[in-house]
Amino acid sequence: MFQLILISELFFILPLAVGLNRIGSMPKAFRLTYSFILAIAATWVLGMIGEKVARNNLFIFHYYSLFEFTFYLLAFQQLQLFKKLYFYVLGGVFSLVFLLDALFLGGITKDINLYSNTFGNIILLALSLFSLYKISENISSPLQSKATFWFSIAVLFYTSSSTLLYITVALFPSNDDDLFAYFPFINFIYMGLLTRMYLCFALSISPRQALPRWLRFRIGWRPPTEPPHYRVLPPHLVR
Repeated sequence: MFQLILISELFFILPLAVGLNRIGSMPKAFRLTYSFILAIAATWVLGMIGEKVARNNLFIFHYYSLFEFTFYLLAFQQLQLFKKLYFYVLGGVFSLVFLLDALFLGGITKDINLYSNTFGNIILLALSLFSLYKISENISSPLQSKATFWFSIAVLFYTSSSTLLYITVALFPSNDDDLFAYFPFINFIYMGLLTRMYLCFALSISPRQALPRWLRFRIGWRPPTEPPHYRVLPPHLVR
């Protein structure tokens, strides 16, 4: 079952690819979300190594929650939902819960991080709801064009779904395989929402400029945008 979860984590490739050419046009808050997806990629690699070498990859659940809470809390703070002091307070309390869960309550290599995941998700869930409330107070443009809207929806969906899943697994441990079978579907929708968020930003460069120079060609005459030696057509055909 954990191999299925690792495979489903590959869904991060989609927002990673879509956001790559838009980083230059993203505000800092959304660059932080992209950093989180890069952290997911690193966690996925560590999980594969742990599965092959130690036959144990439970630690990736702890690291995933740590990265998710840290980057998302920073992102919400950059969106000016709360003062920086609250970031340190919430971060400090989460760090304490995280260490207790990893070292004593669950064990970083013994069980999934029920306590730190639930605690962190409740905070992020509350922040996503507050963000949606702030958006609803000032709707000056269509919601589908607002990256903040899609970010809040993505966080709201994932934190509520994963928290419910973790708690259900803790209550019915004998059915954990059947319950975790829902995780790929949750992750697919989650990564889809993050991908839609990145589509709200303009490309840093045009699609044509993203191509290698030898693939940039013109059919017929167009106003030149590059030196003549980059043109495919011979000079006598360009009028």
